[in-house]
Amino acid sequence: MEVIPKYASSVILIRKNSQVVEDADFEVLMIKRSETMKFLGGFHAFPGGKLKDSDYHEKNLKRCKGLDVNQAYNILNDQNTSFKERNIALSFWVTAIREVFEEIGILIAYKNDKLIDLSVENEKSKYQKYRQRLIEGNISLLDVMEIENLFFIRRF
Repeated sequence: MEVIPKYASSVILIRKNSQVVEDADFEVLMIKRSETMKFLGGFHAFPGGKLKDSDYHEKNLKRCKGLDVNQAYNILNDQNTSFKERNIALSFWVTAIREVFEEIGILIAYKNDKLIDLSVENEKSKYQKYRQRLIEGNISLLDVMEIENLFFIRRF
């Protein structure tokens, strides 16, 4: 049976050591995939997943600030790759942000040129409700971005 690869994004989140692990300079976030998943069930992985049609939506791409389609294409199409689909290049960033929010509840988005702070309890609660609605299919990430006037990327 022929396997046809699908476009996907993965994210590596790194932070300075918060002293959870002694003698480590930084920490890397990984998820444990559900045992019931067909692909790599039970394995540890970086958050991510397949591009969805909504990730290509022009309104989503207009919410990307500081990185445009041409810049995204140039990053993906360096001398070591053969990525040729300029029109969807920026969608990989949208997919990555959506997947991180869906899978682990971290929303990497900006409001008024400031990264939203989910450590503030009322903000955390609000975005947890959005995430639940997103997982249930009752709202899209674009809806959340428009309601809250958020942008995906402030700078690169």
